[in-house]
Amino acid sequence: MADLFEIHSMINTIEDLHCWHNLTRSKITRMRRDGELFNIRRGLYINAQKYQSLPPWGKYAAHLIAYSRTAKNPVFSHQSAAVFHSLALITVPTKIHTYCPTDSRGSSKDVVKHPFLTEHTSLANNLYGSNSQLTSLLTTVIDCCTQLSFEEGVVLADSALRVHKIPQEILREAMLNYRGVHRERVHAVARAMSACAESAGESLTRLILNQLKLSYQEQHWFTHNQHRYRTDFFVEELNLIIEFDGDIKYEVFGPREAIIVGERLRERELLKSGYRIFRVDWNDVWRNPYRTMYQIRDVAEKIRQEKEPKNTQLQ
Repeated sequence: MADLFEIHSMINTIEDLHCWHNLTRSKITRMRRDGELFNIRRGLYINAQKYQSLPPWGKYAAHLIAYSRTAKNPVFSHQSAAVFHSLALITVPTKIHTYCPTDSRGSSKDVVKHPFLTEHTSLANNLYGSNSQLTSLLTTVIDCCTQLSFEEGVVLADSALRVHKIPQEILREAMLNYRGVHRERVHAVARAMSACAESAGESLTRLILNQLKLSYQEQHWFTHNQHRYRTDFFVEELNLIIEFDGDIKYEVFGPREAIIVGERLRERELLKSGYRIFRVDWNDVWRNPYRTMYQIRDVAEKIRQEKEPKNTQLQ
């Protein structure tokens, strides 16, 4: 996905297109007429082909950036601020969220104006040197948790710990000190978040294991035959390894084919050593979490039964 600065450079006024992109007035008129330029917000245009090539997140970011160039001193908040902070959101927002004075005038169907300001609100630096601002990282996480589901809030809070390397105790303290609306949900997320999750899928997998009340270790390292292996979750009492399979592993750690081969070799080594492996994917942990929870529970019960000493005494 194009980064925010690249998307910012795609959005232009008519004057920008004429002065910086060497487009004549007549060509701009023709491109607008033929749909080659997409009017993303009043007075602002983006190449239609480039806009369509953006993933849903990129399109939403483009609308945020366009709004930042047309609104008067906007303060982005909630999910909109989360995008600028590079926090993980499971679903693409449909509205632009801003803080504004209570006497703010004007409205737009795609903009949600939140009362400005609450006592926990603090602001980060300006965006792109403009008059736009966004809520600070701590405020953004708290605000989002008041609007998102518990699961989505945990995913977002985990990503704040992962992306910004903020100490977990600092974020937890700020969240537990929150006394506004939906504080119970914010506090629940504070207690459930973890800095160990490397993806949204791992965050959701952890929540399923918590529901089952299994004792596990995150990002556990094994040493076998002079090789070291890291697993997402390890339930020591059951010798059970639980792995989330997501594309992020292949994108971050190397070519997809090589990583898959390495995963399978590692899996064979662990199976030979007596470990059980249970794999989950995005469909399992997000769309069918209860089914997945029951499957893991059944696997755990089966392992426990196998470990029980058999009664060989004659009846």
